[in-house]
Amino acid sequence: MCLISGGGSALLPAPIVGISLQDKKDINALLLASGADILVVNLIRQQLSTLKGGGMLRYVDPHLVTALILSDVIGDDLRAVARAPTVSPIGTRLQARVGLEELGLWDQIPLSVKLVLEQSDDTIELTNARNILIGSNSISLEAMGKEIPEATIHKMPLVGDVSQAAARVAAAGPGIHLFGGETTVRLTGTGRGGRNQELALRVALLAEYQNWQGRWLYLQAGTDGRDGPTNAAGGVVCEASISAMRAAGVEPEQLLADNDAYHALAAAKALLITGGTGTNVADLGVLIRV
Repeated sequence: MCLISGGGSALLPAPIVGISLQDKKDINALLLASGADILVVNLIRQQLSTLKGGGMLRYVDPHLVTALILSDVIGDDLRAVARAPTVSPIGTRLQARVGLEELGLWDQIPLSVKLVLEQSDDTIELTNARNILIGSNSISLEAMGKEIPEATIHKMPLVGDVSQAAARVAAAGPGIHLFGGETTVRLTGTGRGGRNQELALRVALLAEYQNWQGRWLYLQAGTDGRDGPTNAAGGVVCEASISAMRAAGVEPEQLLADNDAYHALAAAKALLITGGTGTNVADLGVLIRV
């Protein structure tokens, strides 16, 4: 029996022959900074591991494996959760090469990785595995809705570029709105933050630009309690947040341009800090407009 959750890949690294752990760390940093979709990221990273993409099943063959899976992947494609140690891979080495070229990263990756991805694919005969989904972003969103029957559940997830996700949130009218998903941020600055903190800050700025009337609050957070390389899970902003930032001597637009949502939210005491939660089902958001 295997217990698998998002983040599991980082706890069980096993680079294939010819690839060092530092090589994997370097390409991981490039992929995360590129704003690439998580499915593309996992497609590439699976090709560099002996255990991911079903590779772990080699070591238990011919026994039946039962995996209980907690999904942090929007849409619950089990090939992408923890890079799928008990599930078939997302794609091939050729597809990984194409993905890197489309992201403009092929010339930046280590030579050792290029040499591996230029080889033909290994043929892996996988033993039987029973993969059971026990928790996910959509399951969590439905549970939130049951606690607040009057809320609107936005079943289309917040995915893709964080600026587009913020526009979707800001377009919601009065009432209680529940969101799930996992956005991406293209890093152009040198500040601190994460996708959830940036999304919260962007929504607060849009509320100011659009001159929202009345009271409102928006909470956006990662369910694992961590957002980017910070101690925050996300942010909680309201109608007073932007003015509080400026009163503290910071310009939120400038910090946003530097990918520094952390210090903008900190100035308004709007960081959500929970500590590690012991679970990971992607990101959740709650908007309340009175």
